[in-house]
Amino acid sequence: MIHNAMNKLLMKVMLFSMLCFAACQKISVTDATAESLGIHKFDGTIYEYIEQGDVALGFRYDSLELLLNQETESFKKLTNLRDMLNDVNGEYTLFAMPDECFEEASKNWRLIRKGSGRSEKLSLKELNPDETDRENPTIIVTLTFDYKNSLDTLVSRYVMEGLYDFNTIYVNEDSQLSVESLNYSYEMLLNCGYGSANGIVQGGAPYLDLVDTRETLMTDRWKKARVCWMDIQCDNGIVHVLTPGHEFGFGDFISYFKNYGYE
Repeated sequence: MIHNAMNKLLMKVMLFSMLCFAACQKISVTDATAESLGIHKFDGTIYEYIEQGDVALGFRYDSLELLLNQETESFKKLTNLRDMLNDVNGEYTLFAMPDECFEEASKNWRLIRKGSGRSEKLSLKELNPDETDRENPTIIVTLTFDYKNSLDTLVSRYVMEGLYDFNTIYVNEDSQLSVESLNYSYEMLLNCGYGSANGIVQGGAPYLDLVDTRETLMTDRWKKARVCWMDIQCDNGIVHVLTPGHEFGFGDFISYFKNYGYE
C-alpha cells in the first residue's frame, strides 16, 4: 500500500508541476503596482487559498495541494497540516510555493540523476520504516530511507504557527525573526527590509526572505527564498507567495532523493 501511494503521489506531483510550469504565464511582480496586481485580503482559509490558486498573480498551487491531500496513514502529518491550514480558529503563516517551485526541484533532480547515469524516472519503491526480519521474527529492522517523512519534513518548513506579517518582522532587531516550522520545530529565519532606490538607502520596495539556516551559525551555508507578494490576509492567517524561481526544499529535495533506487 505504501509502495503504491508513494509512486502515485510523486508521479502526480511532478506531472502537475511540469504541466503548470509550461502553462503559467510569467509575470514580473517587481514591475507591478499594488493596484494592478496581487491581493491583500482573501475571503477564506489558507487552505482554501491554496485550493483556489491566485488568479491575480497567475499562480497555481496544485502540487502543494496534492501533497496535503494524501488520505493514507503513511501521510498523516501532511493531512494534519492540511486540516490546520483549513481551521478557522487557527493562526498560521504560510510561505506558499507555486507549482513552478516544484518543477524547479524536479528539473534539478533530473539533471543530477542524468549526470550520474541514473534513472531520471521518479517513482518510489515500498518504503516502510519498520520491517520484520523474516528469518528471525523477533528482530525489527529499522530502514533509514523513509521518503514519506522527508516529504512532510520539507513541506513543514514553509509553515509556522502564529501571525508573521511584514511589519511584525520589521520591528524586530535587524528586521529579523527566528521562528520554528510546524511539526518538526525546525529553525527558520524571517528577514525583511526595504531596498535602495535612486541612491536612497531603504528608499525602495519592501522585501521579505524565508531563510533556511541549515541548523548552523555559518551564514554562508544559509539558503534563502525571496517573497514576490506578501501579507495576504486569510481568515486563519497570513500567506506570503514565494518567487517561482525558488527550488522546493531549499536544495534538500535533491539530497533526500538523489540516491532513490540505489540505496
